[in-house]
Amino acid sequence: MKQTNVFISNKQSRLERDKQETIENNGVQAPTIQPEGDNRNKPAIPKREKYERSGLTQERSQLLLKRLEEYTKNERPYLDANLTVDKLANQSHIPRHYLTQIFSEQLNKNFYLYINEYRVNKVKRLLNEPENNNMTLLEIAYESGFNSKSTFNSIFKKVTKMTPSQYKKNKSQF
Repeated sequence: MKQTNVFISNKQSRLERDKQETIENNGVQAPTIQPEGDNRNKPAIPKREKYERSGLTQERSQLLLKRLEEYTKNERPYLDANLTVDKLANQSHIPRHYLTQIFSEQLNKNFYLYINEYRVNKVKRLLNEPENNNMTLLEIAYESGFNSKSTFNSIFKKVTKMTPSQYKKNKSQF
């Protein structure tokens, strides 16, 4: 296919550019997608499933999920405020790409939400124990694996639909 260099001025209309592209492609107009923004004249890219080339079968995925949940409950990696998906993969002996696939396909969440839900549950347990009544919310948050007050507050509210203070005040109802 022979390409010709044609200067397209800023004032030239989209129709004229499309005509020129058709001529340059030997009369065949390239398929275009029509999303928002400046992507309108880019060729359509066939959509692939995210994990279609993965070697992880459904059965193996379920076994690894069970192993992950057992590991998380028994070893409590979520208490590490600097936990990453790579650390969790190394500790649980589950390949990182399988972990992210399990989070996405089996749990419909990402790594951070998975870990933070465990942290929120730990906060709730600590708040409900009478011996922790003298601890501040921030101390309990740090004890549960959170590493900042703002992250703790926003995640807690996202998961429980209430602020930590509201939960603490109304904990007798839970």
